[in-house]
Amino acid sequence: DYTIETRVAFGGELDLTGTVLGLTLRTDAFPRD
Repeated sequence: DYTIETRVAFGGELDLTGTVLGLTLRTDAFPRD
Protein backbone atom coordinates (compact mmCIF):
# COMPACT_ATOMS: atom_id res chain seq x y z
CA ASP A 1 0.00 0.00 0.00
CA TYR A 2 1.40 3.38 -1.03
CA THR A 3 0.06 5.14 2.06
CA ILE A 4 1.77 2.69 4.43
CA GLU A 5 5.06 2.97 2.51
CA THR A 6 4.86 6.75 2.66
CA ARG A 7 4.26 6.64 6.40
CA VAL A 8 7.28 4.43 6.97
CA ALA A 9 9.46 6.52 4.66
CA PHE A 10 8.59 9.71 6.51
CA GLY A 11 8.57 8.08 9.92
CA GLY A 12 4.88 8.83 10.40
CA GLU A 13 5.36 12.52 9.68
CA LEU A 14 2.68 12.30 7.01
CA ASP A 15 0.50 10.05 9.15
CA LEU A 16 -2.29 12.60 9.27
CA THR A 17 -2.03 13.34 5.54
CA GLY A 18 -2.06 9.63 4.75
CA THR A 19 -5.14 9.16 6.90
CA VAL A 20 -6.93 12.06 5.24
CA LEU A 21 -6.05 10.71 1.80
CA GLY A 22 -7.23 7.26 2.81
CA LEU A 23 -10.55 8.62 4.06
CA THR A 24 -10.96 10.74 0.94
CA LEU A 25 -10.30 7.77 -1.32
CA ARG A 26 -12.73 5.65 0.68
CA THR A 27 -15.40 8.33 0.52
CA ASP A 28 -14.84 8.66 -3.22
CA ALA A 29 -15.08 4.92 -3.72
CA PHE A 30 -17.98 4.46 -1.31
CA PRO A 31 -19.94 7.72 -1.20
CA ARG A 32 -22.58 8.00 1.51
CA ASP A 33 -25.92 9.59 0.85
